[in-house]
Amino acid sequence: ANLYAQIENTTDSIWSVNDKYALVTMNSVFKREFDRVFRSDLHLGDVIIDYLPEPHRTIWKDRYDRSLAGEKFELVETHEFEKPPVHISISYNPVSVENKIVGVACFTRDITALKTSEVDLKEALASRDKLFSVIAHDLRGPISNIYQSTGWIFSSL
Repeated sequence: ANLYAQIENTTDSIWSVNDKYALVTMNSVFKREFDRVFRSDLHLGDVIIDYLPEPHRTIWKDRYDRSLAGEKFELVETHEFEKPPVHISISYNPVSVENKIVGVACFTRDITALKTSEVDLKEALASRDKLFSVIAHDLRGPISNIYQSTGWIFSSL
């Protein structure tokens, strides 16, 4: 009951497929978002890749196959079908039972706010660097004049 409550009370999508790509588990967030994006009515036991249009079908199948081969990995995707675009992190994790991989557990997290703050930070740093460059350029002339003047005074002594 506690595990079910945790899975259902997260804002992340959680799902798993078996080695035939059939859905074994999914939380309501995953079902709602998958059905909305791909205009489907997905249920446990459905072969998930059958509900995907190309090129998503090939991409997801390749990812599931990588994880079914034993690889654990994470990817970041940008979905442009939303305005503004949505950035998500997807984790693919092999599921083993008695040292045999029987499926893939997947988790997605919306990282749009993080990506947006990264872009904002890069823009702020670029603005800062440009400002310092302008200030340094504007100070070179007067400082050079002061240096030359003081050099002239000390050389005449």
